[in-house]
Amino acid sequence: MITMNDRYNIGMVREYLYDLRYHVVAIAAIFIVSTIAGYVYTSMDPDSAALALGELEGLIEILRGLSPLEIMMFIFMNNTIKSLFAILLGLGFGLIPIFFIAYNGYVLGVISYIVSSSEGFGFVLAAIIPRGIIELPMVMLSAAIGLRLGQQVMYAIMGRDVCIKDELLKGIYVFMYWILPMLFIAAMVETFITPLVVSLI
Repeated sequence: MITMNDRYNIGMVREYLYDLRYHVVAIAAIFIVSTIAGYVYTSMDPDSAALALGELEGLIEILRGLSPLEIMMFIFMNNTIKSLFAILLGLGFGLIPIFFIAYNGYVLGVISYIVSSSEGFGFVLAAIIPRGIIELPMVMLSAAIGLRLGQQVMYAIMGRDVCIKDELLKGIYVFMYWILPMLFIAAMVETFITPLVVSLI
């Protein structure tokens, strides 16, 4: 049984991440496919982008008038809450993490098409890569943890010998000591570095 006193147990983390490898691959595949789907579908029917663009405009409206530090904290808290929910709601047979990552991939595809049509694909890459190098792997890792939790719940229902509490503690541990700090760094990059990179394009 894992406890929070094991937070410096690198071996445990390495073993847990190894156990997550197939879940990470599955989540990454869903994200990539949904991103391509969003891009292709929007290219065929630009009017379908209204919902995604409405969400983006709402986010921009919230951020307008905030200081850079407030923007950074908003981005950090937004990503933190979504990632934590992706883990915890994975207890519902892993369905929510799948929908979560598929929806985010689709929206990214939609926005990528719209922005690239007007600003060029280089602009899209400049806006995504600096933050995405850190943020996307952490978000996908959170979804993978939620997916594994859902799998363990199904195993328990099937009568297999699994410990849901132990799995949940491992997931929360990785979130607290690994994902959370990286999301904070990603928020700083998105707030202070991404605008500089984009301005050069």
